[in-house]
Amino acid sequence: MMPENARNRNQEDAIATVFLTLDRRRETCYIVVFAMGEIRQALRRRKSNY
Repeated sequence: MMPENARNRNQEDAIATVFLTLDRRRETCYIVVFAMGEIRQALRRRKSNY
């Protein structure tokens, strides 16, 4: 039981560190902002279609 829990915790730590390093990179922030803008435009288009 214990090793499995430790393994899961290590995975979560690895994911957290990846996200932290991504947050530090300015390009990633721009990509996220751009993606958000695209999603908003798509939602607007869908609303106007109805």
